[in-house]
Amino acid sequence: MSKLYYPPPSWKPKPSKKSAGHSAVMATTRAATFSAKIRTLSDFHSRIMGQQQPPSSAEIVTTLRYFQQTLVGFLKELPAERSALFEAFSAENTTVRAGLYPNLNYSGLFYGIMNLLDAFPMLNSAHIDISEAVLDTLKALYFFIDRDCIDQMPLLLAGQLGVFPAEMDRRLVHLLCDCVLPYSFGEGANGRVSVPAVLILILHHPSDPCLHSMAVESLMRTLPDLYNDLMTVIASGTSESRIVAANLLFHYWPLMNPAILNRKSVQYKIHAWSPLPCQSINCVEHGLSTRLTFEPALCANLGDTSPPLFLCQICADSCQTELPMRFMCQPLPVLISATCQMKGCQSSSRMAVSTCFDEDCIRSHGHVPLRLCYECSAHLHATTVRSHACHSGPGTIWSSPLEYTMVEAVVKLLRETSAQLVNSSDGEAAKRPKWLRQLEGGRELGREVDPLSDERRMLSRFGIWLMAAHCPPVPEATQSSVGYLLSVLFQWFATTALLPNDAMGQSLEQLKADFACEWLNQTLAAHYEEFVAQLLPQQLEPCGSTAEDAIWDVRSIRREQFREGLAKLLALAPYDVVSLNTWSRVMPSWLHALNTELLDEEELLELKAHRLFEFIVSRLNNDAYDEVLKAIDWLHLLTRIDIRISLDLLLEMFSSSLQWLPPPLPASTQFDQCPEPPLGE
Repeated sequence: MSKLYYPPPSWKPKPSKKSAGHSAVMATTRAATFSAKIRTLSDFHSRIMGQQQPPSSAEIVTTLRYFQQTLVGFLKELPAERSALFEAFSAENTTVRAGLYPNLNYSGLFYGIMNLLDAFPMLNSAHIDISEAVLDTLKALYFFIDRDCIDQMPLLLAGQLGVFPAEMDRRLVHLLCDCVLPYSFGEGANGRVSVPAVLILILHHPSDPCLHSMAVESLMRTLPDLYNDLMTVIASGTSESRIVAANLLFHYWPLMNPAILNRKSVQYKIHAWSPLPCQSINCVEHGLSTRLTFEPALCANLGDTSPPLFLCQICADSCQTELPMRFMCQPLPVLISATCQMKGCQSSSRMAVSTCFDEDCIRSHGHVPLRLCYECSAHLHATTVRSHACHSGPGTIWSSPLEYTMVEAVVKLLRETSAQLVNSSDGEAAKRPKWLRQLEGGRELGREVDPLSDERRMLSRFGIWLMAAHCPPVPEATQSSVGYLLSVLFQWFATTALLPNDAMGQSLEQLKADFACEWLNQTLAAHYEEFVAQLLPQQLEPCGSTAEDAIWDVRSIRREQFREGLAKLLALAPYDVVSLNTWSRVMPSWLHALNTELLDEEELLELKAHRLFEFIVSRLNNDAYDEVLKAIDWLHLLTRIDIRISLDLLLEMFSSSLQWLPPPLPASTQFDQCPEPPLGE
């Protein structure tokens, strides 16, 4: 293929004096046309939402393509030395950026597209064409808008997953993770804070699992601390996103604890992905992209788009550029190496503990991210001028910024299994084997078995591995965090105690024997008092509720709380973690609580009756005459229709009501004295 040559982007004909006035008129006309088109977008939104003469799909696409072509046309005039401005936003270069293109209402265009996206679900046709035009326009626009709009764009794009057609998901994730998010990580922008929310939206969307790996690896090239974001997804995300995030976490971040890898191979699911095809409009073969460039004129001429432009090897070799093109980081294989991939590694422990994505390290590895052991990673990065995007696990998390997120993530993973086994709509059926649930739950009854149910039940294995590797109960561990983990671990032991002897039950039992019991034994040695405290009945108190509220709430009935607490003790008994000394300290408190705190049936009925007639009691205690009269009339009606009310409760009602009656009037001190009768009478 012959090489393509372009004139220097900075070359312009010298304007004459006659053309100066003409240029001003053209600029004014262009600004007026641009603003008029924005008003057209707003009109589209009003017509679609009001269902009054909705615009045709051709009108919407034509308007969006006008904006795309106009913005791309501005890029053709930018010099190549300004390519760095497209890589990351910079508040310091705002004045420089503003001087490179005409002053138009770019923010108005952004909000116009945002309004159009609100009405997108109401469109009846051409969803693919319109969504494609929206993505192309947003990619051409992100360089021109201000910081406030840049901060909103990541969540705006991620929110379209599931709204746009499934055919556009790959382009959307590519635009989000390869273009917009890296640009918003620049100094002065706040795109970094939106990464956890964006990941939750992407990982929650199950249309193409390959996009999950694509999104994570794309962000790993620019974010060395992406581990924290995935941990936040596990701690705060949805159940669907938590499943994917846990699998990705163990795929890309090897555990630092070799004992876990030696005992049990970490099992996870991952899906391979491939780079985008070449984006050059002149490409014939449409091979996979291997290079990228940020030169604005080259991107506009070759791809009719804004930077960055992704090209295959043939198209990249055919282009003559002022700046060298960059090599793309290629996808990691599905079966990644567990040992160091550094050539000539002489380390005593070759277990891979980190992955480097920087071009300096991966150039000799076919531009595939390099897995490194501890010694090779330290040697390679000791003399680097700039920091590399090298990812490794956190080690022990106590007293680190990741402590709260890690502990919460472990708790959510353990509770995911407990919730699936206890709070299932099928009750005890959730503990039955999958084949039996399929027979009994039956498609004959119209109930499909949740395809992710087994994944949710097995999520606790990730929590156990994380707890064993990163949350050891050493003496310097935070006591409150250890207590939090103990309470959830005891609950997990109780809810998984009666699982069937199928693959899932055997796997969870093996986790208890290999990791959970050892973690509990270490806790007994370093945090014995906290261990005992979590087994006492005082831990069953409902938070922020009175005795009556606890009785009224079915899940907070004291009897049920005692049953669950004793079930935890029984579940721990077969594993020899509750010694005789611990048993002697715990059982007196349980016997005392059972003897003094457990309400009998009469007290339970009395409290329920008191709450049942509380609407009458509140009116009898009112000082308003009308309200008291209403309550008495209601009591009279209830007695007439043979509704039984306890006599003690009635007397209590009337006694409290009498307190609001006005005091009696004082007796007169003057009496009419009758005249004494005559003596003779």
